[in-house]
Amino acid sequence: MFGLNQPFDLQRVPWSRRQSMFVVYEDFENHDLYLTHVRTMVFQAMRKNLFRIQPVLGGKILPYTYFADFSHVRIDTDSGSAELCMDGIDQLRLRGSGIGLRLTCDAPGEELLGVADKGDGSVELSFGLAGKSLFLPLIGAMKTTVEYGEDGAPSRVAFDFSPDENGRFELAVHEYMQNRVRDAYYRPFEELRRDAEISFEDFTKNYRPAAPGLETTARYAQYMIWTHMQGREGQHGLFRQPMVYMHRLWLAMAFSWQQSYNAMSMLNNPDEGWRLLTSFLDFQHVSGLLPAAVSYNEANTHSCQPAIQGFALSHILDNLGDAHITPERAEAAYAPFCKWTRYWLDYHGTGVPDHLHYYNLNESGWDDATVFRKGTPCATPDIYAMVSLLCELCGKLAAVTGRKSEADEWYAQAKRLVDVLVAEHWDGEKFIPIMTKTGEKVENMSIAGYQPIILGKRLPQHIIDKIAETVMREDEFLTDIGLTAESLKSPDISFSNQYFVLGKVLAPVQMFLTVGLKRAGKDAEAKEIARRWCAKIRERGFILGFAPLPTEVDGSPYPDPDLPSAGDTWTWASWTAVCFLILSTYVLNS
Repeated sequence: MFGLNQPFDLQRVPWSRRQSMFVVYEDFENHDLYLTHVRTMVFQAMRKNLFRIQPVLGGKILPYTYFADFSHVRIDTDSGSAELCMDGIDQLRLRGSGIGLRLTCDAPGEELLGVADKGDGSVELSFGLAGKSLFLPLIGAMKTTVEYGEDGAPSRVAFDFSPDENGRFELAVHEYMQNRVRDAYYRPFEELRRDAEISFEDFTKNYRPAAPGLETTARYAQYMIWTHMQGREGQHGLFRQPMVYMHRLWLAMAFSWQQSYNAMSMLNNPDEGWRLLTSFLDFQHVSGLLPAAVSYNEANTHSCQPAIQGFALSHILDNLGDAHITPERAEAAYAPFCKWTRYWLDYHGTGVPDHLHYYNLNESGWDDATVFRKGTPCATPDIYAMVSLLCELCGKLAAVTGRKSEADEWYAQAKRLVDVLVAEHWDGEKFIPIMTKTGEKVENMSIAGYQPIILGKRLPQHIIDKIAETVMREDEFLTDIGLTAESLKSPDISFSNQYFVLGKVLAPVQMFLTVGLKRAGKDAEAKEIARRWCAKIRERGFILGFAPLPTEVDGSPYPDPDLPSAGDTWTWASWTAVCFLILSTYVLNS
């Protein structure tokens, strides 16, 4: 799947497996493979607990190529080869024949806190909040070399694994937070690899088939989600249950609304979809807020992300039927979702009944869009669409639990929000943001003005028709590779990596607009957008945002390269992978 002569490599996506903190990836600069365990959410360029992997023979470093699939990584040299696999809990295994292996960690003392010989043939490295690593040989010998800085702290550690008399070596590496000793028994390498194969194949059953021609890319996407599923019941830091990380190296966090994206994609496993949809209820603040993101060490309760859960559930129920919500599920989720919905209705209320606004750009997901060009607080159209569907979610839960009067109230509230959206924000062409304090309408050319299409047929038909007509204009939003986030006619459009939603063809934009159009009865338009974007993903992989032109619209070069690098978030992301799965299995294949 990944490597030389393959469509993609491990620069694009790190190699791992479900619930493992270990990651193996190819460095952007020297192109060697590196091993790390990812607990902290710092960027990869700042991460110091890295182990460079190099095959050696007679003390000399050998050139190599590699190949990786979902169960193992293989390193090939002219003299021999090595393999890596994981057990999905805390163990990485490496073995080889004909060669040895060197693992080197270069780190300043404040990152590498200590090196300890455990006295049983194993050596422990401590990285503070990043955790600990335990290295030990199973076949062959291990030589440990430690260098120290002027402050007396370890600055470099090298492990050299040499083969036995049969030319073979094998080692185990563990990662953990507190204390650990070597295991009394180590399962065979092939058994661990088979476990990974079974785990991945079982995981792929969550998804419906992708459209013809997109099956292989869908498998890559499923691999992305599988390897980004982090946390175990009561065992991994703050995690109470597994959730999907955005990245494994860059933003090593589970984001709130991306759990709902993943719930939407798993139509073959409604139980898993419901679990992901409700997973952030574990971290609900007393105010009702659901945190923006959760990492191993932190739940970010000082901000939130858009209220996407209602949209996600309506999509699931459109496909699976209302019976998907059992009385037991509804009873457990009703009160928390009511608190979350009231958080939006009360905290984001303008003071005028049924009127809402944003205080923070990140609350909307349209971080640097022109809808916020006048600042905040601002009532942008997407808040009404999102919160209306969230009210509808509460209404469905109330109805299932026998709370008929409360259900009626929630449904009425949902309709009132749509009524305000249509009456006050639709200008005949698009939905317009309004500044709360002045009532000023914010003229803009962002595709955010059309996001309320997620309401589907809850919108009047003339609005549905106009949105479908506008987004399909090839001189405005539709390009060869999908929809731009800002109109091509906009004086503000930019494809630079400095901006998030100011012009690129973004994965979440394709998801919202195509799913919304399809739900609104505009199936042909939804399919055409999805076809173009999915073709680009098949060619380039799961990059979050693409520039549709080789230069800016005015012909000027980009201020920075339109390529992913070690310090940005435009590289491969599970966010893009799940959007691809939704479009390839639902929009294009249903």
